[in-house]
Amino acid sequence: MSKYKRTKTLTLPIVSMAHNDEMYVKIVGPMYKVNEDEDENGKKRPMTLVPIIDLECGEEMLLICHTLISAVLKRDAKGYVGKCYEITIEADLPGKNYRNIKMYEIKCEAE
Repeated sequence: MSKYKRTKTLTLPIVSMAHNDEMYVKIVGPMYKVNEDEDENGKKRPMTLVPIIDLECGEEMLLICHTLISAVLKRDAKGYVGKCYEITIEADLPGKNYRNIKMYEIKCEAE
């Protein structure tokens, strides 16, 4: 045991909806942009992150926010921090080059 007490986690795992079809999350902080994502030409472009707690496993992480997710959260007049959400990405649509994203505010069991 260390004689020093940790006060804040500075590094968090990053998760993307590209690897998850469904997530249940609690948003614990505001969205912010970083210039980390490189496009196919090697040019850096902004990426939006939001700190969350994955309600399925209890782990704190950063979610890469799809543009639609960011827009939905910004629209919430009462704010999104501290609220819980179900985010679902549906299967590929025939003849389309996109997938539908559905987002629902949910009640957390701890509330």
